[in-house]
Amino acid sequence: MRHPTRGNNILDIVLINDENTIKDVETGPEFSSSDNRTLKFTINFDKGKVSESKEKVPDYRRANYTRLRMQLASIKWNILLETPDEDKTWEVFAEKINDTAEMCIPL
Repeated sequence: MRHPTRGNNILDIVLINDENTIKDVETGPEFSSSDNRTLKFTINFDKGKVSESKEKVPDYRRANYTRLRMQLASIKWNILLETPDEDKTWEVFAEKINDTAEMCIPL
């Protein structure tokens, strides 16, 4: 900032990692409920072609929710999660949920 943003003081800073990221920085009028001024600037970003992702993601619209509910209901959770180690409990729980989801939700 090169111009005062509150009274005669410069109190605002715009952090960037490349000085070409923003341009046209302007100090605007004061807010109606404050003596701080607004800041206005333009962000430059590359509008290059975005490549299509090759990552496979679950298709929840085609999921078999009936099977998912049945599979989860058939798990003996109290036995499966009875370890006193919280980290191990979470690991077992997450693995069971993920395995069941993979069976019922196509990619």
